[in-house]
Amino acid sequence: MGEGVSDTAAQDSPKTVNDDETDDGGFVGSFADIEFDLTKENIPDHMLISGIEVDVMLKAHEHHLQESLDRIQKNNELRVKAQSENLNGDLRALKDVVKERYVLYVQDVKTIREDVNLKLQELRQDMAKEISILTHNYSTIHMKVDIIADVVTKAIEWYNSFTPKFEKKVEVDATNFGDMAK
Repeated sequence: MGEGVSDTAAQDSPKTVNDDETDDGGFVGSFADIEFDLTKENIPDHMLISGIEVDVMLKAHEHHLQESLDRIQKNNELRVKAQSENLNGDLRALKDVVKERYVLYVQDVKTIREDVNLKLQELRQDMAKEISILTHNYSTIHMKVDIIADVVTKAIEWYNSFTPKFEKKVEVDATNFGDMAK
């Protein structure tokens, strides 16, 4: 009976050789439904095979298949083992490269950190100098402003004290000169 054909369909329709062919042209079928009646069939004795011979042939074929499967499985295991070893070697090489890169990266970071710290220290020193200069300039300017404020204050005080005296003198002079001019 062909693959995918039910028992009732096989009984109802006549079977052709093409029904048991696969897409690639091979023959697929089952010999379970074939029955031989040795009394009715004229099969010569030399063409008949005993059940023991069939069992021996099946066992030999089964043994051959098992050996082939074992050989294929062993080859696959060896191939997987070799690929695994190759991958492990590649991983070790990559791991070594990563370690080297990490060491170089850490060295670069340390170098950059030292450079940055040095630049910061120089910047702090420059800023401290500038702050010192600014503080000195502020003190100098503050001192000069204090002197100017004192001078202006004294000038205002002198003007305030001199103005009444000057006005009196101007009055006195005006009266004296006014008397002379007459």
